[in-house]
Amino acid sequence: VRLVKEIADAFALLGRVIDRVPGVRTVAVGEVDESVVLAGVAWDLGVDFALFPPTPVLLLPDVVAGLLGGLK
Repeated sequence: VRLVKEIADAFALLGRVIDRVPGVRTVAVGEVDESVVLAGVAWDLGVDFALFPPTPVLLLPDVVAGLLGGLK
């Protein structure tokens, strides 16, 4: 889930996916100034990885590949 403008809607969607699809791998990607707070909310919801500044978005393919490699 890319967290940009409609943050509340994005978090609501993320929470529903995590609740309704057990075991699904989730990544929250943010680009906003409040990244520390939003990353904390994402972790609290149960994401597998929260990619927020200052971590570069260029790491996203490696993060996804790592998560998919961990599936059994």
